[in-house]
Amino acid sequence: MIENINANHQTISSEELMAWLAEKSDRLQGDMRDAMDLTDSRGKAAEELGLIKSSLKNAKEDKDWNEVKLHLDKFIGAHGSDPCFKELIPELTTLRAALEPQAQKPISIPFTNRTTPQPPKFVAPDTVNIEVWQDKLQGGIDRVNKSDQLQLIHIQDLNSRVAQATQLASNLMSSQQQAMSAVIHNLKA
Repeated sequence: MIENINANHQTISSEELMAWLAEKSDRLQGDMRDAMDLTDSRGKAAEELGLIKSSLKNAKEDKDWNEVKLHLDKFIGAHGSDPCFKELIPELTTLRAALEPQAQKPISIPFTNRTTPQPPKFVAPDTVNIEVWQDKLQGGIDRVNKSDQLQLIHIQDLNSRVAQATQLASNLMSSQQQAMSAVIHNLKA
């Protein structure tokens, strides 16, 4: 509440000021918590992209693509809606689709009007595509790391603001305590 001291000056009560500082501090701490959660999530995403990249390299050698599929499914499910990966998700989805067996045309049986369906056939991605996908994954990792660095700067800024609000509250409380002590001292004298 604003109290009138005289016609030219208005002040805010110390209770209102402290309430405002507490609200501002809570909001800043909430923003900092959200930023830290986002940084943690992006760090996990970078690790998952690294796992996809290494499993892709392993699959290139041992021809076992199941681990790549598993890591792709996990990443796409967890981070598919993250705006940081809006360019990478379609690429990963394309890679995931390329790892599925391709349907084959049915074989027609000679001297009959029938055809026999063929089982799906898996065609492994070629070496060039694997290297391109590894480069795209590295680009995604680099983007996450850059975004993470910017987020850490934002967290530092929020932390500084919380410290300033806390210092202001401390100074106000100290000033109020000194004023009360002075008034009590004057009354005793």
